[in-house]
Amino acid sequence: MAEPLTLREEDVGRIGDYVKPWLRELVDRTVPRAETVGVGSALVEHMVRVEEELKAQRELMGERFGSVEQRFEASDRRFDDLIAHLDK
Repeated sequence: MAEPLTLREEDVGRIGDYVKPWLRELVDRTVPRAETVGVGSALVEHMVRVEEELKAQRELMGERFGSVEQRFEASDRRFDDLIAHLDK
């Protein structure tokens, strides 16, 4: 097993000076920013609300189409009854 490498303070400082210019870029690429995360969750919440509202509207439209269908069936029965009465 290799012995651990020991660094002097000046070596650590030189390494730090070498890495500093790229450190901000590395952090920006790997760590999500707080404002971006907040916007993402807000958009997800908004999409969920919109989808729930669309679901409610679909259900309401289904009910309304069902009642329109019943009215057409009632009208058809009435016309059939009128035609049957006229034929007598």
